[in-house]
Amino acid sequence: MTPPRLCLLALAVVLSACGREDPPAPAHQSPSETAPLDTSVAPTGDSVWVGDPPSLVAGPLRELPGGWTVRTTDVATQREGTATLLSVRTGAHDGFDRVVFTFDRDALPAVHLEYVDRPVRACGSGEPVELEGEGWLAVRVEPAQAHTEAGEATVPDRRQAPAFVALREWALTCDFEADVTAVLGLAAPGGYRAAVLHAPLRLVVDVRHGR
Repeated sequence: MTPPRLCLLALAVVLSACGREDPPAPAHQSPSETAPLDTSVAPTGDSVWVGDPPSLVAGPLRELPGGWTVRTTDVATQREGTATLLSVRTGAHDGFDRVVFTFDRDALPAVHLEYVDRPVRACGSGEPVELEGEGWLAVRVEPAQAHTEAGEATVPDRRQAPAFVALREWALTCDFEADVTAVLGLAAPGGYRAAVLHAPLRLVVDVRHGR
């Protein structure tokens, strides 16, 4: 026979359990609700560019043929229409400096990169353009423009002197007849490489520190 004290204890436990209500199960939440996006780090995908400095350029670089080179680089295109240059950004990196040209299209126009001799000249007028450095890398994109249909510049600051290790200065020397050319004034005519990023479309040009 069960002792009376144990029966009373068991009855108290049962009554206590019946008086409690279990908390409702939490409603389902989407990942965006439970884990806010961290925009302090550049994403690894190819669809978003977080942050303004080129050090936060996101997405895999689709390197153009040639790798590091001092030779002329030409990349043809089958695209139609004229691309508009929206911005030019520069950044210093470990072992190289970077210039990023952003366009409004999803396909890259034809690109021509080559070292040119001094004096660097503005297209149309033929006036010399003085640039710091001992090497001058011309980056030509066509068909392209750096102005609106109304003639307003889409890149107001058309000359900058960041004074990095390799990149000393750059200037937009041509925006005429669907030809956009920027010349990079480098400390020396060393190796460079070019690559493409998408969403938005960017032409990336890296210039190596040293020869």
